[in-house]
Amino acid sequence: MNMLRILFAAVFAVLAASSLMAQNVKKADDNSWLSLNGTVVATDKAGFEMDYGSGFIKVQMNNWQWYDPNHPIQVGDNIRVNGIVDNDQGEKPIIEASSIYIKDLNTYVFKKEAGDIFQPAIDQEGVFQLQGVIVDTDNRRFTMNLGSRKVIIDTTELPYNPLDDKGYQQLKVGDTVQVTGELKKDNTPFKTNVITANVVTTLLEDKGKVIGN
Repeated sequence: MNMLRILFAAVFAVLAASSLMAQNVKKADDNSWLSLNGTVVATDKAGFEMDYGSGFIKVQMNNWQWYDPNHPIQVGDNIRVNGIVDNDQGEKPIIEASSIYIKDLNTYVFKKEAGDIFQPAIDQEGVFQLQGVIVDTDNRRFTMNLGSRKVIIDTTELPYNPLDDKGYQQLKVGDTVQVTGELKKDNTPFKTNVITANVVTTLLEDKGKVIGN
């Protein structure tokens, strides 16, 4: 599993390094890789349109099971899209999404080929970034299995409760998450292993639509 994650990380790094800059979107070659940040300006059942700063582009989601029928994406959401450019008709290019990160929902959804690697920016010293499966919950804390060990995540510093039944993110046992956070000052990694979460991102793999539906 660790080797698989390393492989995914390496592939993700290569793709990210070769991603097109926003100003080159309109000139993008068909089937080239694209990574864009932007704001959703319109949605429909086939996908959404986003403002990436230098223009607008359509993101195709009509083969995503997660997106249909009651997708949670709303106008105004901040989104990062990774995907393949469809520009073979000489018209405005669109993106066939491979993965999307919805900042406002703390959710990263990916196709199997994209890999379950999400890399938010970290610019603080002493910040941990952990990825694993929730195996237990207790009030504002949950226990996450990292594979070789377990760690307790404290969510009391978040402006919302990701473990309650309100809002889009409602964490439960079995969910895969990525946590960015810091060790409590009075603990060490070798004692209670309590991480105070700054961000908790839900990681979801989209299985795609069943043919015929």
